[in-house]
Amino acid sequence: MMTRSCEGVRCPGAGDPAATSCVGGVCVSPECTPETPEACPPPECVADSECSAGSVPCAAPVCLAGSCGLRGDDARCEGRCDPRVGCVGAPDARVDAGAPDAGAADCAAVCPGECVAGVCEIINERTARCPDGVPCRVRCSVNECRGGVFCGDAPCTVECVGLGGCRGVVECGASSDCDVQCDSFRGCPDIRCGTGRCTVACREDDDCNRVTCPPGGTCEIACEGVGSCAGIICEGDCAITCGDTACQAVDCRAACACDVGCTGSACATVMCRPGCESGSGCTSTGAGCDACP
Repeated sequence: MMTRSCEGVRCPGAGDPAATSCVGGVCVSPECTPETPEACPPPECVADSECSAGSVPCAAPVCLAGSCGLRGDDARCEGRCDPRVGCVGAPDARVDAGAPDAGAADCAAVCPGECVAGVCEIINERTARCPDGVPCRVRCSVNECRGGVFCGDAPCTVECVGLGGCRGVVECGASSDCDVQCDSFRGCPDIRCGTGRCTVACREDDDCNRVTCPPGGTCEIACEGVGSCAGIICEGDCAITCGDTACQAVDCRAACACDVGCTGSACATVMCRPGCESGSGCTSTGAGCDACP
């Protein structure tokens, strides 16, 4: 889901000096949160029909938490629908393939949701727990997954698509391949990668408050929205990209290797391994900058 971006909006504006936060392109009081909707301005919409369609054929207009946006429909693509640009990539073989010995029968026996082609799909559960041994897909809409999302040891895809969708922790744990996609304002306050491969995308403003990559983890973290990554802590092998004004603090001092790329004024504070600074970011190239086993 893609809502109207706050990129380019500076708060407070010419109006209320107390409106220091941005939601859906509008300056609002910092008290405006999913838990306190009474502190927010009147909603832009209450139904999908009140929102206009965009120019991307695979995306449909949607109203979530009072803001109009676009929801990608992967069924209209051979790969995935990015509501900003259209169909991208190829079908995700990582999730469809599953663990070598996991079949549809195994999925049905352990999945708390619905099994689709051998993949355990868990949609809008307060606490989503993926079983071990079976690939898993978790999807969280507005304020749904408040109790957290916990991946098993198989490939795990987590989609946070509504305001505060993944309000609880998103924990990759022992997942061999964890893919966390955050497309909602304040959607993922706490993402914890595991010791496998971990891919995190924070696309909306104020999206991901904290992202951690532990020792032994291999993490790719992309931050695109304004203030989308308030804090990133890397203690593994990390590749981090920050769009303009996206990252407030990146700490790679304990990483075995860390590449941080900052666009423009993307990174307010970056702390690298000693001697591994590169411009406004970090590099894993050079003596002592790659200590990963």
